[in-house]
Amino acid sequence: MKNAIRILAVLAILFVGCDDNEYEAPFPFSDVGFYTSKGTANDLQVNLNEYLSFTDLSQGAEAHSWRIEKTDVFLEGPIDRTDSILDPFIIEPRTTTSFEKTVHVLFQTSGMKKVRLYNTFNEMVVFKGNRDNVDYEMAATKKGDLFVIDTTFMVKVYPKLVPVIKVRNGDKVVNHEARDTIYIEAGNTMEFTDLSTVGEPTGRTWSIRKALKPWRGSCRESCCG
Repeated sequence: MKNAIRILAVLAILFVGCDDNEYEAPFPFSDVGFYTSKGTANDLQVNLNEYLSFTDLSQGAEAHSWRIEKTDVFLEGPIDRTDSILDPFIIEPRTTTSFEKTVHVLFQTSGMKKVRLYNTFNEMVVFKGNRDNVDYEMAATKKGDLFVIDTTFMVKVYPKLVPVIKVRNGDKVVNHEARDTIYIEAGNTMEFTDLSTVGEPTGRTWSIRKALKPWRGSCRESCCG
């Protein structure tokens, strides 16, 4: 019982000694950082009419902004991964500048795109990153009384892939888009060539599927079966 009384007395002294007027705020802290939905990858790639998310992780910034190109738009989150129609998420009226910490950018035209993050600080900051497994640093640039971190993300937007192939049966080019059956003799070969260029394909895969047996039922059985 005596020990319990002594503990309570010590706690009472501590609480009495805590005066709100004596509280000192933490030392201001400034740091710069950012992240994308593609991680820290330097080579950002996305398909046409898809979006990327960008987050400013900086602390103690005096001001910050995101800027995109006129052909792209900001989306209002949250966006579920299953959402395939993104038009309802477009922020209206459309603008090329946002002051949000996290932005979602929908790319509506193909090509190399720029997403710019502009941060200002009242003291020197240095961004420390890693590119291709190599550490690097990017120090702020002093402009007037402020220190600026000006970062531009380059995004490669691929157009919709348009597959084009050529089929040859011996010396004859075959119209593979026709619905007619192509007949060849056993032991002969056919040549398939990928001519796709639109969409900038980086690879291809050919596969052979076993043909189904011809349907021998009646029309009624075919439609209802």
